[in-house]
Formats: sequence, structure tokens, C-alpha cells
Amino acid sequence: MVEHIDEVSRKREQIMRGLELKAHSGQRLKGGGPPTDNGDMEARVAALEEAIKNLPTKADLDTLRRETKAEWSEFTNASKADFAALRADIAKSQADMHKAIADNHRWTHGALIGIGTIAVAGIIGVISTIWTAGKPPPQSAPSSPQQPIIINVPSPGVTPKP
Repeated sequence: MVEHIDEVSRKREQIMRGLELKAHSGQRLKGGGPPTDNGDMEARVAALEEAIKNLPTKADLDTLRRETKAEWSEFTNASKADFAALRADIAKSQADMHKAIADNHRWTHGALIGIGTIAVAGIIGVISTIWTAGKPPPQSAPSSPQQPIIINVPSPGVTPKP
């Protein structure tokens, strides 16, 4: 595409150079009147004929326009495909990120619930220990006094009768 633009620019410059008709004295000719013939007319006519040969036609410009449009369409379609691939990559990355965040939430919430449960159980255990330690031991009911144990020992001189 750049090559076509350069080619058109070169042709334009050639045309402009060919159209710069200078009088013998170096002054530019002014339009509106018949050209003066100062012996240089043949050179000027030859320059104009050469410029007309190299002048781009409407068909040349139309061809250039079609080629430029085709190249631009290819570039646009390639860009659209690249952007579609980029969007797909971004969507995949977002899905992966959301999955990682969900997994992280699951683990952190599970750990938080476990730690909270252990803390509550520990607090209940400490409170019950303090509660039972602060109470005086239960008073046992006064037991009835034991009956004295009486042992009868026979006297040495007395024999029992049968």
C-alpha cells in the first residue's frame, strides 16, 4: 500500500515538473493568453506530451483505490481475528481467576469455621473448668457412727457348758 502511495507521489511530482513551463528569461508564463514562441516552443510541447503520457488516469486511480481497499480489508480482517483471539484469551484468564478466587474462598471459609468451632469449644471447656473449680466440693452426709466392735474373750477359769 505504501508503495502505491509513493508511486502516485512520484507521478504527481513528474507532472508538476513537466507543467512548470518557464519562459526564456526564466519567468513563469502567465495563463490567459496565447503562449509566446521564443524558439523554445518545441521543448515545452515535448515536456507537456511526456507529462501527459505519465499522467495517472482515472482507471489507474480506480485500480489503486481497489488495491488499497483490498489490502485494508485484509488488514482489518486479520486485526479482527487477532482481537477475537485476544478476547478469548482474556475470557479464559478471567474464568481461571474466578475459579481460583472461589477455591480460595472455600478453603479460607472452611478454615475460619474450623478455627471458630475449636475456639468456641475451648472457651466452653475453660468456662466449665473454672465453674467447677470455683464450687466447693460437695459435703458428704454425716455418716452414722460405727457400732463398736465387741470381742468376747472367755475367762481362763470358766469352761463353757455344752
